[in-house]
Amino acid sequence: MQIHIILVTPSLPENIGFIARAMKTHGYNSLRIVSKDMDILNTNARKTAYGSHDILEDIVYFDHLEEALLDIDVSIGTTSKERTLRKEAISSSEVSEFILAKKGIIEQVALVFGNEENGLSKEEINLCDVVSTIPLQVSYPSLNLSQSVLVFLYELNRNTVINSSPSTDSELNTGLYRELISETDLLLDWLEMDANPSYLRRVKDRIRKLKTIDAHIVMALLKKLKSKGINLQ
Repeated sequence: MQIHIILVTPSLPENIGFIARAMKTHGYNSLRIVSKDMDILNTNARKTAYGSHDILEDIVYFDHLEEALLDIDVSIGTTSKERTLRKEAISSSEVSEFILAKKGIIEQVALVFGNEENGLSKEEINLCDVVSTIPLQVSYPSLNLSQSVLVFLYELNRNTVINSSPSTDSELNTGLYRELISETDLLLDWLEMDANPSYLRRVKDRIRKLKTIDAHIVMALLKKLKSKGINLQ
């Protein structure tokens, strides 16, 4: 399983350096930045990324978050504004358990962080599959960007969620998982329930939280519908 850190329009080069260093010490190496400012990595970023310049050199840049998420199976958007969201949020301490429950089903996971001042916008949150927050005793002051990334990396490693090569049987499970998403799209279209984007996102949010055994059960039900002569296509 591969974990990717995605920073959306970060404004402080120093934070990027600190994040690279935190990733290095926790065993992660894939850093993506959504920004049209290609000069974000200045001398200050390299100073704070002591011993982690290789991560800076390998950063992949994107103009839009949608592009950065194209190859991602599950994306987790981070925010401190849980009250304003319609999505169900999980705690930072639950993220590792959530990911581990899908091991063998998914391969590419992204943690998405907004910029230092405003965080992720509602539109950017809606592009993510799951939302996560860090429980704090006070609402102000909040953690800065690099501190937030560090908390999530620590939680991932606390339960040993770390980059690993795909197992030989994981591609079949991944294929089943994606097939389930595809079949669900067809079912919603057949039921004429595909006109509400918000509803579709919530349905897919739930599907992505299924465990392997549950995914097999749902897939079996869809196949049963087809065996009854119901053509979803």
